[in-house]
Amino acid sequence: MKAFPLLFLAGLVVSCAQFAPPVQKPPVQKPTNIMELQFEDVSSNQPRARVVMPERSSAAGASKQGLNDVGSKVSFQVKNVETLTNKATMTRYVQATFEITNTSATTIERLFITPVDLDDDADPNNHAISPTIGDTPFAKVRLFDGTDVPAKAEDLIPGPAVIYDFQALDYIEDVQASPFYAPFDSSTLAPAVPSGLAAVNVKDYTWYLERPLAAGSSATVTLAVSFPVDSIPANNPFSFSMMVAFGQNAEEFTLLGDSLNFDTDFDGAAPDITLDTLNQPVIAWEEETYYGPIHVMVKQWNGSTWAMLGGPLNMNPTTDAGQASIAQNGSDQFIVAWEEDEDIFVKQWDGSVWNSLGAALDLDQAERATAPDVTVDGSSNPVVTWVEDDATSGIGQVLVKAWDGAQWTLLDGSLNIDPTRHAWESVITHNNTGQPIVAWTESDSNENIQVYVKQWNGTTWNLLGSGALNPTANQSGDLTIISDASDRLTVGWSDDGTIRVSRWDGASWTEMGNGLNMDGANPAFLPALGLKPDGRPVAVWTEIMPIPQVVSKIWDGTAWVRYGDVLNNNFDNFAAMPSVVTDPAGTSYVAFMEMTRCACIAEVFVKSIP
Repeated sequence: MKAFPLLFLAGLVVSCAQFAPPVQKPPVQKPTNIMELQFEDVSSNQPRARVVMPERSSAAGASKQGLNDVGSKVSFQVKNVETLTNKATMTRYVQATFEITNTSATTIERLFITPVDLDDDADPNNHAISPTIGDTPFAKVRLFDGTDVPAKAEDLIPGPAVIYDFQALDYIEDVQASPFYAPFDSSTLAPAVPSGLAAVNVKDYTWYLERPLAAGSSATVTLAVSFPVDSIPANNPFSFSMMVAFGQNAEEFTLLGDSLNFDTDFDGAAPDITLDTLNQPVIAWEEETYYGPIHVMVKQWNGSTWAMLGGPLNMNPTTDAGQASIAQNGSDQFIVAWEEDEDIFVKQWDGSVWNSLGAALDLDQAERATAPDVTVDGSSNPVVTWVEDDATSGIGQVLVKAWDGAQWTLLDGSLNIDPTRHAWESVITHNNTGQPIVAWTESDSNENIQVYVKQWNGTTWNLLGSGALNPTANQSGDLTIISDASDRLTVGWSDDGTIRVSRWDGASWTEMGNGLNMDGANPAFLPALGLKPDGRPVAVWTEIMPIPQVVSKIWDGTAWVRYGDVLNNNFDNFAAMPSVVTDPAGTSYVAFMEMTRCACIAEVFVKSIP
């Protein structure tokens, strides 16, 4: 998979074109639990809250997908309740902090607490759970004197916790509290309808735990509700109940450890991923340093933590390096190619140190060389592709060199269809005999950017297919390519903001589906592909919805099916640059970067897909 530098992210927000939406499967009914949160004395200085856990519906757990029934796995305890009043806007905030404890023996990856609107079935004698008022998640709204005021349910607004900013002299979101996300994709949560209700309507906002909740551990979540304050205190709500559903998405990604950053005070980005001989992920990425230069680093997962392999790979520690690509030769001798000062370098891990494989790969070190990608051949030696400006014309050419154990050998010359037309990027894989296969983008005579694929036959490069994979497109890029032991060759790219994937059947290219975007109105970029053992592709990419988020789909044989929620730890965080690899058992590992800590620091994370 091709890694892209952090600066590339600026281009993610420029496209707002409309695209044809892909076909989505209808949501499956998903088991969860519903509880009532009772808030009392909310107009006083001593507010109170308590949790009422209704008897669970027998339908919970009936679905094999969706939200797992975690009601017997967690406990809720009220830790603190407070009210804050913004006198400038006459808004009161009621904030209840709950301690959630995982009482099970397994980790809960991401717990959602989502308000729900409960429709009455018109029979008052069989309510296991109280219906809510209108289209709100609230019930039993009362004044100080006990008068029911259902009309005021519309004034109650769930939202993020707030704090008072003494510098801004205003109430602002408490970013240290549990995240509140709107709009939430409510199709991922469809609770079974308890007895006495006609329907459970999930609202399009949620609170959630952004970090996994390990067995026996606890975390806090602060649920906040605001409402306008009347100048006459007796007219303000004094008590109310909020109905919420809680559960964990069964299609949930598992976080491996924590951030890979060597120093979490500095940005890490552009991860690329491979597996070791034990099928544990190994990541190469670029990271800023205290003194300024960007370094290329590598870490290996040992089953419980991320272990650094040596130090920075830079040839010169005072020079910026990045766009790292990693592979391994079957003996845990990991190979990393990267760009440094517009030259291409390669190092190999021998188990204790990184050793340089020759000098720079460039044909002419005076010319710009960028975006390397590495694979291994049938002899477990590295083969690298990159794009280099021609010394005479200045036009970008796709080049490939192979390491024979002692030196680098150029495999023929430029792969460009027309050497007078610019090539922009290239990616590489190999077939089951170790012959390299390269996909690249190149401008045509109309300045459209097209995707081509060639395979090395031992002597020359043969074009796969009759021409471009995307002859009707005009702006393609962000390539990814993968092949397995059965020579199932699959290529993905971004086509004017739509993610497309094509497969080679030995004679021609066939597009798989008609675009992968979660929403056809959202531009999508930076796809990466993995292959399940049965040859089904796993696709991950960056989609702007409304901020860049990393999402995933799996090919089910006829269509692309969404897996899980977004990979972001925090749904409000900017995340991008995914890279994916799948092990022989079918587990896919996704490395990506995410902006954390008030969107100040980019950190690298890895999650797995079962």
